[in-house]
Amino acid sequence: MNLPEGHLLFNRKYKLTHVVGQGGFGITYKGIWYTEAKGQLGTIQTEVPVCIKEYFFKDYCDRDKKNHAVIVHSETGKVLFYKFKEKLIKEAKILSEVNHDHIVRVLDVFEENNTAYIAMEYIAGCSLKYMLEQEGVLPEAKVLKYIHQIGNALQFVHENNILHLDIKPSNILIDRNDTARLIDFGVSKRYDIEAQETSTTMLTLSKGFASIEQYDDEGTQLFSPCPDIYSLGATMYNLLTGKIPTESILRATRDLQKPSELNPRISAKTEEVIRKSMQIIPADRFQSVRGMLAALDQPPEEKKGCQ
Repeated sequence: MNLPEGHLLFNRKYKLTHVVGQGGFGITYKGIWYTEAKGQLGTIQTEVPVCIKEYFFKDYCDRDKKNHAVIVHSETGKVLFYKFKEKLIKEAKILSEVNHDHIVRVLDVFEENNTAYIAMEYIAGCSLKYMLEQEGVLPEAKVLKYIHQIGNALQFVHENNILHLDIKPSNILIDRNDTARLIDFGVSKRYDIEAQETSTTMLTLSKGFASIEQYDDEGTQLFSPCPDIYSLGATMYNLLTGKIPTESILRATRDLQKPSELNPRISAKTEEVIRKSMQIIPADRFQSVRGMLAALDQPPEEKKGCQ
């Protein structure tokens, strides 16, 4: 199902080395970008590591073994496949305009093998999910540092009328400089100046991290930063307790356990920010990421990150 090691894409601009991840809607490869470094006196050929995502709708797709083209057999599958492929291309082009130090950068979006590809910068390091699994509950100072970095990125995204809609530890990478980078805008939405939705993506729900309005088809038709604020609060909850929060849609009958009951070292100030960010009713949450960050302590400097 995967493209073979060494496969060349986009007129031999990119070479795939190996698969680094796979989900229901795509395959992620590490690759090499063949490019040039130019100076005043000359040019040298160079190779830059990149990350390349291939759109591959697993439930409906297969691959031609001879030419590697993606095949969709059913008529229903074809309708869905081509619909979401066009949306993916549109979203990638939107994201190429959103440049921020704490957001992964998009290099190219192109069509090949009867599907679409996004080439992005490769970030060496690990996700916060992996860090949590390896190290256990993270120190509060470390969490505050990462949340401030990702929060600043989200505030920038919101100011450009975009919602991420899938904030969670696995979508936050920590590079070797101990810097947090937000990735995977695959389900993001963009809105016009009247706050009406202008782009639509596949509905995806990360249980425990998705706000209750994301369970309603009409819940995110109008722009509001509140869904991302809920997810950022849920991410803090997970990193500081080691537990995935109770799913928002179940909280009417199943209470969300207080973070301090799971980790007594959490400060009252941080717990209050988590509590407010994760209110079920959007109007009861912070109304901007900037407001959420202002309510948090500034973290002390810390140098150690992923090795």
